[in-house]
Amino acid sequence: CIWSVTWTVNGMEHSLPFLLLAFLASLADCTSSLLFWRFAGGFRSVHLSALAAGEGASGVVASLIAWAQNASGVSQRFSPRVYFIAIATCMCCSLAAHEMLRRS
Repeated sequence: CIWSVTWTVNGMEHSLPFLLLAFLASLADCTSSLLFWRFAGGFRSVHLSALAAGEGASGVVASLIAWAQNASGVSQRFSPRVYFIAIATCMCCSLAAHEMLRRS
C-alpha cells in the first residue's frame, strides 16, 4: 500500500505519501474557497449566506471525521483510505452543489 512508504524524522517514521496528499487536499480546499466566493458574487445574497454556512459546516465535518478517527490517539479506528474516501465524498457533494448553482 502507498501509505507504507515512510521517512524517518527525529527517530519517528512518518508516511510521506499521506503527508503529501494531506497537503494537496488542504491546498485544493483553500483554492476552492477562494473560487467559490468569487463565483458566488454574481448570485443573490441568499446564496452567499448558504455559501458561508457551507464553508463553516465543511470545517465541522472534517473535524468530526478526525474525531471519529481518534486522530490524537495511538490507535486509529479506520485506515487513511477510509478517511480520504470520506473527504472525497464531501468534495463530490460540493461539486454537485456547484453544478446545481451554475445551472440555475
